[in-house]
Amino acid sequence: MRASALLVSLLATAAAAAAAAAAAAASTDDSRPCGFKIAPCPEGEFCKRNDPDCALGENCAGTCVPLPTYEFCGGIANIKCKTYGETCYDDPRDKCSLDGGDADCGGICLGHLTQCFKNGAGRPCPEGTKCYDLPGDNCDPERGDKDCVQFCV
Repeated sequence: MRASALLVSLLATAAAAAAAAAAAAASTDDSRPCGFKIAPCPEGEFCKRNDPDCALGENCAGTCVPLPTYEFCGGIANIKCKTYGETCYDDPRDKCSLDGGDADCGGICLGHLTQCFKNGAGRPCPEGTKCYDLPGDNCDPERGDKDCVQFCV
């Protein structure tokens, strides 16, 4: 009788420990720390600073979060944006360029363009986005043109 009581007690303790471990695993999110130039985020994510006022660049502590995503549009099928008020722009993040003669470039749907300036003379882009030249406007800062429209993606 004593051995069976001990066995029941051990099983109950093991079950309680397993339940506690499962609850702890379920309550943790998939976020992972990053920053300090030693902990890069996986592809498709960026390091969002824990302290927005940190001015140490890659040396700021942060948490990996997904990059912003955009609705696909354009291409050979000329897919239209589904959201009212959004316009299809050539995706500046890919290597495909309508201006360069490529025929089947996909685009991204953007509503409000957050303007920026690559040379630092304007407002910075929100975290997780970069400043790109607006394609197809015949203004190219790389060629020395001034006051080109640039936007954050």
